[in-house]
Amino acid sequence: MLDRTIERKLTVLIGRFSPFHKGHAELLERAISLSRRVLIIIGSADQPRTIKNPWTVDERKDMILAWHREWCDTAASDIKWDLIVRSVRDHPYSNQHWLAGVQRVISKVAHEVGAGDDVYLTGSDRDRSTFYLKEFPNYHLDLVEENREVSKEVTATSVRDLYFGQMLNGRKLSPAEITLILSAFVPLTTLKFLADFGAQAPYHQLVNEYRHITSYQKAWEVAPYKPTFVTVDAVVVQTGHVLLVKRRSEPGKGLWALPGGFLNENEWMLDGAIRELREETRLKVPEPVIRGSLKHSQVFDKPDRSLRGRTITQAFLFQLPDYLVDDRIELPPIRGSDDAEKAEWVPLADALKMSDQLFEDHHAIIETMIGKL
Repeated sequence: MLDRTIERKLTVLIGRFSPFHKGHAELLERAISLSRRVLIIIGSADQPRTIKNPWTVDERKDMILAWHREWCDTAASDIKWDLIVRSVRDHPYSNQHWLAGVQRVISKVAHEVGAGDDVYLTGSDRDRSTFYLKEFPNYHLDLVEENREVSKEVTATSVRDLYFGQMLNGRKLSPAEITLILSAFVPLTTLKFLADFGAQAPYHQLVNEYRHITSYQKAWEVAPYKPTFVTVDAVVVQTGHVLLVKRRSEPGKGLWALPGGFLNENEWMLDGAIRELREETRLKVPEPVIRGSLKHSQVFDKPDRSLRGRTITQAFLFQLPDYLVDDRIELPPIRGSDDAEKAEWVPLADALKMSDQLFEDHHAIIETMIGKL
């Protein structure tokens, strides 16, 4: 029988759960032991598949519920409790928007279950990545020290590195060896999920992306200090559409993105943005018109915005004038070229719903920049 000397009406656990590992299971088991209802909020919802966020919200939810079903079957308790799973999307350049999103989810669930003010936010006070736990003064805070049975080495990052890297100490691992090592880090239910996912096409594409990223980073290991890369991106808007390109290669192969790329050594940022725009889209608009259409520029510098390494981008917002053909407004002709498999004018309403299809933080850039018009 579980020790229920303390009973809370609602306990909240927030995380990305990519994947759900034994550290998460320990926190969830403790939350269940203290509360009749546990709310799990899965972060980084509606993201494209990357080696940092390899699984959809539904897949991560399945991992959690599979563990919970097995735990319920084996727990020596006749007490009924509810496990509620919700999700929130990221707002990389507005922490207040993210906090508001979490608050909305918690408030709605608390109202539905009649929790009132009896809401506890739990989690491990591990490192800077869990700073958000202290940003909800209206909830009771229940930090758990990581000195329990599960090692501090059990992190989702270490699991992903092993799963997609398929290497340990420079040696290629067999599938059986990977499974054996992972069994020390993840519950059997997650292990089964990973085995099933490993037979699917997305897994193999993510393995290729992992190799590309690690090879890219390795090439810079000889530098005396970690490099900072500078890129430029063009947010081109015309008649309610934004110009996007489909990436031809890793990283982010097959994802949609803003036209852009790395800045040349002796190049002004605006010049670089226009060069990349014309190279990737063959936009049929004279360069002086593009320059005259500049409305705003902004730096986007979230430290982990790119898996390749510290990458700062300067985005430029261009609002093109009406393109007239026989006195009718049309979208200027474009054609994918260079690093772009294809180029396309996408309605702004559709682009704002494409967070799971856009490269890196480009959805957030579009969202931020069109707010300047």
